[in-house]
Amino acid sequence: MSEEKYNEDLWENHYHIGVEKVDEQHDKLFSIARRIAKIGEESSQNQFRRAFVGKEGIKFLKSYTLQHFADEEAYMKRIGYPHFAAHKQEHDKFRDVIVPGLEQNLIQTGYAQESVEALVAAVLAWLVNHIAKTDFAIIGKAVPFEYDAETEQIEETIANVTIHMFTGLFDLKISVLHTHYGGEDFGESIYYERSYRSPQTSQKIQFITVISNEMSAYLCGMLLGDPSLATQNMAASLIEEFSFMLIQHLDSILIKEEHQCDYADGNFFDRQTFEQKMHAKMPEFSILFETNAGKFAECLDRMPIL
Repeated sequence: MSEEKYNEDLWENHYHIGVEKVDEQHDKLFSIARRIAKIGEESSQNQFRRAFVGKEGIKFLKSYTLQHFADEEAYMKRIGYPHFAAHKQEHDKFRDVIVPGLEQNLIQTGYAQESVEALVAAVLAWLVNHIAKTDFAIIGKAVPFEYDAETEQIEETIANVTIHMFTGLFDLKISVLHTHYGGEDFGESIYYERSYRSPQTSQKIQFITVISNEMSAYLCGMLLGDPSLATQNMAASLIEEFSFMLIQHLDSILIKEEHQCDYADGNFFDRQTFEQKMHAKMPEFSILFETNAGKFAECLDRMPIL
């Protein structure tokens, strides 16, 4: 399958919401991210060209998202969309917080290749999550996640939220392989850990994602429309973004109150460190998933804040 066909099929079949102007602009945003990734990869040994790519990419991203958000918001107003304020809030956060943060990271690192790839990963992750969760809601096609606290076990909820999110974002075929994953090796993988705290409930949630290189490369190549651009660092940056999104999906269920969580910075580690962590203390919940793109696991632990 050609790169162009791969890309077109993904967007037309899964991410197009059916509003022509909005879909065209989403395609353009995706193309911007892909173009930055491609030129950034070609310029990996040329700092000046890489800096130019980063600066121009951010500049174009800023101007184009302003126009896209304005057009999308005008459409929502025209149809009387009832959740306009919440949707606009997501636009404002991307424009005023996320993009400036990425720009600052580029500047501070001297437009390092890793920062350029982090920019692309963040834009792609935000875009597909926003489309799947928020834009489809405009036309009434979003599939809400329903959680029954009375009948559903937390372990089941973690599995269902994970499946719901990854199916919505990537249209993957996912099933639970094991609900008591003990850290068994399923090949070369990315290991990522992040935690967050809820001062209101005095709880800390420790969250580890283990995802096979096969699956991370597939997802990265799928979004870029070109598997050759799926570098290890790009894939890791993308997994970092999606792991954080999953944590945000889960936190209201696990801590069950309206609250403001304190999110710690995440970190990557190797297989040996993962084994040491699992040997020191088995997580409260540890679920292994199988997909048509490879395996991944989610390990989660709740503990009191001391």
